[in-house]
Amino acid sequence: MPSPHACIGPPITRLDMVNTTSLRCPFSLIAKEEHAEMDTLSTTNVITEGELDKAAQFFYSNAYSDNTKRTYTSHNNSYINFCTQFGYPAIPASTQTLCRYAAFLSKSLKFNSIKQYLNIVRILHAEWNLPNPLSNNFILNCTLQGIRRHLGDATIRHPLCPVQALFNAAQHVITSDINGPAFVYRHNGQIRPLTSEQFIDRVKECLRLAGIDTSDIASHSFRRGGATFCFKIGLSPDAIKLLGDWRSHCYQNYISNDVTTRYTIIQTLTEKLCENLIIMSVNITAIHDKDKGIL
Repeated sequence: MPSPHACIGPPITRLDMVNTTSLRCPFSLIAKEEHAEMDTLSTTNVITEGELDKAAQFFYSNAYSDNTKRTYTSHNNSYINFCTQFGYPAIPASTQTLCRYAAFLSKSLKFNSIKQYLNIVRILHAEWNLPNPLSNNFILNCTLQGIRRHLGDATIRHPLCPVQALFNAAQHVITSDINGPAFVYRHNGQIRPLTSEQFIDRVKECLRLAGIDTSDIASHSFRRGGATFCFKIGLSPDAIKLLGDWRSHCYQNYISNDVTTRYTIIQTLTEKLCENLIIMSVNITAIHDKDKGIL
């Protein structure tokens, strides 16, 4: 019986003007470096179209955060490498290519991750002002539904993932009290709650085996480390207070600011001051020209 995808629509055509090895999108990690000189945009009254295009491309390439760029770039590379390996045109993507790519992803990913990887196809087509091949695609949706039924919605987690560790612990120690403590262990056939003292003793033991000094390690180190980590990844003060169950700003006493963090703060302040100085210079020049009757 022939494949149901073999008779879909007209023959696949290649978009000759698009080189799949150099597809450029706003999430490109290279884009930000290429347009890093945008800050040197002329402050005079004469601004060329080239400068405007450069500035527009700079803002366009910064539509996403660096973390999102890294994720999208990884998904983009996966899709382009797949198309290159089998000789498929990346855009416009046929339903056959999309179904085969979904099947390819199912070899190593779960259903939720497959949907995230396929989203890059939509973005690539939007970049070239082409219709979204994922939208209202009956055959692709049926293929994904089959993958979902076969694989399920569960996500494959790393053995060191804390969520996976909780699942593993729950499988080894099963209690009948759903309202009981979450962290328990079995000792001499009895279920006992894990205390903070036992937990920190075990942490220190692991650290000592790794050759790390534990003289300054205590259970409160996790609150200090958690507050510092949240601050470094840019969480708002309200979010840090919510996660740490703080009602005041006392969490600021726990934040450890290393040299790198301080340098980043100073660099950000310098950039903002330069931007304001440029704006002030433009405004002063415009006022001066207006007084001379140039404008």
